[in-house]
Amino acid sequence: MVIFFPAVVFLRLCFNKWYPVMGDESQKPDTETISVTLKVLQDAAARGNAKAAYQLGIMYANGDEVELQYSRAVEYISQAAEAGLVEAMSTLAWLFANGLGVQQDDEKTRYWYFKAAEHGEPKDQYMIATMYRFAQFGAQRDHQKALEWYYRAADQGFPPAQFALGKMLMDGKHIEKDLVRAFQWLSLAVANGSKRAGKAMEELVKQMTPEQFNHARAEMLSAAGNEMQERPQ
Repeated sequence: MVIFFPAVVFLRLCFNKWYPVMGDESQKPDTETISVTLKVLQDAAARGNAKAAYQLGIMYANGDEVELQYSRAVEYISQAAEAGLVEAMSTLAWLFANGLGVQQDDEKTRYWYFKAAEHGEPKDQYMIATMYRFAQFGAQRDHQKALEWYYRAADQGFPPAQFALGKMLMDGKHIEKDLVRAFQWLSLAVANGSKRAGKAMEELVKQMTPEQFNHARAEMLSAAGNEMQERPQ
């Protein structure tokens, strides 16, 4: 079993995103408001509202204003995921990965991460890449597929993917080494707040020739200039 974040931390992050008022301790609603809200959400979920089902699932997973019940959480989150809510797909994959409310299941973990990733969710694309890179959750190790999925997430500005992609290109293990591309991706990761990328950049620059360094910078400046020109005035 692989746990990527403490369960309570991960699920509270989901909860605060979808239901910020009840997630904020300083703005706790009264008992009557909670009861009314729960009834509204339950009625909406019963009518097939995916967002309402997901909110209920996160509430039960956190034990916020309801009794903590991972099994109920899985029921509601599964409903939302089956209805096509990408956020629910991602959370359901995480629950299967960690065996919360369900038996730990590698196959279902892969299935739901793939579903979310195919909908364009960068953090789940990053997870797929990591599965292939490190042979997690029953996936066969495949560095080329890992690279492809890292590219998808990195292209959307996801810093962990940009860092991982830059590091793979820098190290050149199992894929072709490319210090110029590594510099570009690590630079983007640094710009997006990755501290690990900053340390990797220091190592990378020591490996680069002046020509490689100047070439990498020139390409990045050219790409930035083209992007500015393409923006609508």
